[in-house]
Amino acid sequence: MILKVHSKEYAVQRAWPEGISWGESQVDHCIYVGDVDSLQKAGVLVGRAEEGEESEELQWRRYQIILPEYFNDASSVPEKLIQKTIDELVAEFGGITMERGCLRGVWKGREGRQDEMNLRITCDVYDTVEDADFFRGFKEVCKNRFAQEEIWLTSFLIDKI
Repeated sequence: MILKVHSKEYAVQRAWPEGISWGESQVDHCIYVGDVDSLQKAGVLVGRAEEGEESEELQWRRYQIILPEYFNDASSVPEKLIQKTIDELVAEFGGITMERGCLRGVWKGREGRQDEMNLRITCDVYDTVEDADFFRGFKEVCKNRFAQEEIWLTSFLIDKI
């Protein structure tokens, strides 16, 4: 179910704390709030608050995911797998930050000392149940895509200044 509201500002203030989304209809150009599926079925482009539009109630969360540059057999991860991962996050959240080239992981594994080269993708989003669910599922996608027993994905609240 979706609800028509009087302004984008009101939609942002109402939607995010309640864990729902908002968007603008392509048909009547009005603003609606509701669950993503209902909004999309109604022809509403789901939106996110832009810089300076968030209310005081909105909390930010940073998700960081560490991905390997090499598979466990020491072969290079194809660039297309990394790019696919980036593209999916950008499509979902609008942008990411990536650190690459000097992120080295060292740990003690079953076969002794393990060294690997990694990349880190950071994505800052509003702290919503839907986004947390997305990242839980995305971690499993990455474990399969990069043939890993574990993918290190962390999140923490941030204060955007």
